[in-house]
Amino acid sequence: MENVVNVDEAHNAQLKDKIHLRGLVLMFKRLAFHEREERMENDVRVLTALELPPNLQRLKITGHEGNTIYPNLPTLGQLPFLEVLNIGGLDNVKKVGDEFLGIEDSKNKKDYRIIFPNLKSLQFVYLRNWEEWIGMGGIGEEEEENDNGIVTIPIIIKIMPRLQSLKIFYCYNLKLLPDYLCTAPLLKELEIFGSLLLEESYKTGTGENWPRISHIPNIILGWVYVQIDGEPQN
Repeated sequence: MENVVNVDEAHNAQLKDKIHLRGLVLMFKRLAFHEREERMENDVRVLTALELPPNLQRLKITGHEGNTIYPNLPTLGQLPFLEVLNIGGLDNVKKVGDEFLGIEDSKNKKDYRIIFPNLKSLQFVYLRNWEEWIGMGGIGEEEEENDNGIVTIPIIIKIMPRLQSLKIFYCYNLKLLPDYLCTAPLLKELEIFGSLLLEESYKTGTGENWPRISHIPNIILGWVYVQIDGEPQN
């Protein structure tokens, strides 16, 4: 992807029309430190210009120099068949928020009742400067008209309702997981290593946030199984 320097090339790829494409890897070559700032703006423009295939099942993004996970692409969280998402080597990302879910700028939350509807596996590797991961809870709002005029009513938003596996490797500065991940109803596998702040925060029994993940049947922290099939390991 580092060879794509013209946004028109990204548009002309017409990925959105490749309805039979099931797997996609977007790889950016890692650069020397002094070259990264120059390429950052172009990487963001290129990713923004791409429109993902509607039937994509597996997506991997590595090495882009932008400072967000996936800029301005609300379709990411709405891909109906996406099952596997791997993201790695994004050194300029420090904070991840609702833009990752694709709803940051949405004015009409009713279009997003289910986000990542079929995602089963989510993995982050080598986001070295990532510090904060926040996200909306399971409640949104929409406007509805009745006899008293237009009123705002709450709506339930499901996030990753089929997620089964979450892996976070070498994200040195990340401190906490968002609530929507810890409460994913089908999550049965959590692996965290090379991410010392997270490992300490969720440490078995003594970590401040251990109660938030203790219900997950299989947990690996720091290369060690601490829970297998719901049974604590000594």
